[in-house]
Amino acid sequence: MHLLFTNTGVQIICIPLNSSRRYTSAQIGYGWQYCRTLASATGDRGDSPPTVRDVPFVQWQIVQGRTCRLFLAVDTSLGDPANGHVAASDALSSDRQVCLENLVDLTGEVLPTVPAIDLWFRAATATTGDAKTVDLVVDFGNSRSGALLLEASSVAGSPVKMMPFELLDRYRLDAWNDQGEPCANSAAQWFSSKTRWCNAPYQTPHPIERTEYISRKVRRFWRETKILRERRQFLQPDLFADISLARVGHESQDLGQHMGL
Repeated sequence: MHLLFTNTGVQIICIPLNSSRRYTSAQIGYGWQYCRTLASATGDRGDSPPTVRDVPFVQWQIVQGRTCRLFLAVDTSLGDPANGHVAASDALSSDRQVCLENLVDLTGEVLPTVPAIDLWFRAATATTGDAKTVDLVVDFGNSRSGALLLEASSVAGSPVKMMPFELLDRYRLDAWNDQGEPCANSAAQWFSSKTRWCNAPYQTPHPIERTEYISRKVRRFWRETKILRERRQFLQPDLFADISLARVGHESQDLGQHMGL
């Protein structure tokens, strides 16, 4: 089970897979991919064919090395489910469970050795206890910069908890070990102060088709009648978008070197 707090941006989850299994590029492609799952057969006798279901708020990629790891990028923003969001902001009164089972690869087949994944979405205001104040201290230098997270306790005499702030590289994905656990990366604690204009590494969500019915009054001779017309619209979901395209850190530095900047 993976617990995620809503409205906390895009959260990345690492899941180790069977290291003896290797996937082809035709199955997993390169980079982040759209998430689709194969629903089980329906009907009283299970005679209805299984259907492919899109999960717009989740994208995935598989990184193969010494071990094979599945990464999930989950957009936790709340909104209209018809526009691709996990839930509406006024409808999340308790934890919302989403089970990802039978993940489909790029060829339309189910990815082997990928287990069922349970995602639990919890409202950020649903936690118990008092909120903790965390300060971010940034040392923005001419050539390189760093940051430190400080958590001060309300109890007198308690030591201040400190943790170096690390910028995540969403291309290298080197902030997890082979067991899928987050690990400290000292190389990400200090980074170049130079900013670059970078696009998000995620796929642009597919437009969602919505059908609206508009009622209009039309006068014909001496009578007034109502006509119901159908109108189709394609909406672009507001998912997997960065607040700002100006970025610092190893991610933007590597992109700048590839583009010759």
